[in-house]
Amino acid sequence: MITRILILLILCVAGAVDAFACRGEAIRQGRYDPLIGDRALTFVVFTPSTASPGMPGWRCGREHVLNPEMAKTQFSPFSTFKIANAVIALETAVADGPAFALQYDPARDPKRDWWPEDWAQDHTLASAFKNSVVWYYRELARRIGEERYRSALAKFHYGNKDISGGVDQFWLSSSLKVSPGEQILFLAALFRGGLGASERTLAALDYISQIESADGYSLHGKTSAGPIDRADSDDPLLAFKGRFGGWLVGWVIGPDKKRAYFALYTEGPDFASIKTFRQDMARRLLVDHDYLPPSFAPKP
Repeated sequence: MITRILILLILCVAGAVDAFACRGEAIRQGRYDPLIGDRALTFVVFTPSTASPGMPGWRCGREHVLNPEMAKTQFSPFSTFKIANAVIALETAVADGPAFALQYDPARDPKRDWWPEDWAQDHTLASAFKNSVVWYYRELARRIGEERYRSALAKFHYGNKDISGGVDQFWLSSSLKVSPGEQILFLAALFRGGLGASERTLAALDYISQIESADGYSLHGKTSAGPIDRADSDDPLLAFKGRFGGWLVGWVIGPDKKRAYFALYTEGPDFASIKTFRQDMARRLLVDHDYLPPSFAPKP
């Protein structure tokens, strides 16, 4: 039986963010051990109270957490940073909406053997988000620039806020680190008006991030993955050998328009072990704990 416990959803990280201190439910991991196998896994899902950011109690609400200690640990966000990256690009007018297009330049970003077929072509903000096109968001990052990133990440309280790994790659197995709990805090503050993003930006983010819509619910989010210990080599293929970390970070919008924010992080022995597991496991946990209806359950 799931036991109700008082949990800290997020620990303060260098004093940068306040802690959640709400009553939640622990998810009993043993129930899912056959699915988890030899992977490490943490999952947090949170529906805030009706209070607004800045009002007492807005960080409280309904929440479930699996492996709370791991949920406080910071990891590379990999491509889940595309959520924040899209917000920053839209708010700084580097991009003007989901249809904002960039031409693919093979001289700037040579095609790699490991690239998916749909990367080496022109993309929009929406198509690059959906297909996780790294070159597109690296070019956005160059246009945004270090100064605007430092300002935005400080405002967002986004993880360790460290962009020292390079303006176009600090989120890719590099200097930027964020915990699952901090991902939740960022999303909740973003959509509840605490970060000052415009309604136009939030509507664009909802549009480009939608994974599925059915039965009055919509599931939004971004998957990502990357090597845990990047190989010390100029050969990019070597970076895909060994243990991998992966995310699905996003939100659910219910028929009542209330949002539940979630973050799943997992580690496995290789990319194949987490490739489909990330979304399948997140869907299973969201359905099992009544954040999504059964129609969203992973297919057998």
